[in-house]
Amino acid sequence: MKKIFFVSVLCLAVMINLGAQNSDAFTWELRIEKKASGTPLDFNQTIEKLADVIPPDAPPDVVNHSLAKDDDLAIRVKPLANSYCYIIQYGPDRKVTLYHDVQLNAGIEKVFNPVLTGGPGIDTFYIIMSAKREAKLENVINTYKRSPNVRQANSNVYYEALAIQKADEPLGEPPQRFTISGGTARGTLTNVPADSPPSGTARYSGRNRYVRIVSVKH
Repeated sequence: MKKIFFVSVLCLAVMINLGAQNSDAFTWELRIEKKASGTPLDFNQTIEKLADVIPPDAPPDVVNHSLAKDDDLAIRVKPLANSYCYIIQYGPDRKVTLYHDVQLNAGIEKVFNPVLTGGPGIDTFYIIMSAKREAKLENVINTYKRSPNVRQANSNVYYEALAIQKADEPLGEPPQRFTISGGTARGTLTNVPADSPPSGTARYSGRNRYVRIVSVKH
């Protein structure tokens, strides 16, 4: 009886260890930047698209969270393991724009140049990274692709993105800097690997799915 119990405990420990290794393997990087200069934007707060240029004497908070009138946004995503990437834009007109919905290969950086919705309002970008395919989300996306002008098709994509976010809500919105093995830390870490991402780039690791929200006011 003791032998059976020991074997069961050993098997359970191996499964937990394998699960932890699998979770640690899912690592990806995100960078939001000004397209013209490549300067990183701090996306912990709402990014604002200005009606003019950024003044040369503007304080760092304005510079780090603002886009000039003639500048655009660039979104850079780079997974360190094969990952499913979904990038969905939801505008003030309640319409969806889909930028990506397939797998990204490990080590390949993908750059997206979204177009902001015309007129005043807020564009919200839902960047969903997952170690496995999000079947329900892909189903509503496929329906949207067939009828992109149907309001319900737009709404279904938006609400499914929200549902995924809500499912991860107990873990909280991931911080901009690093998530290591499910915990959070900011700034320079002593245990950051030598291949740490460039300044302004967020690296996420330790969970098998993330929903990162970026808001742009214009």
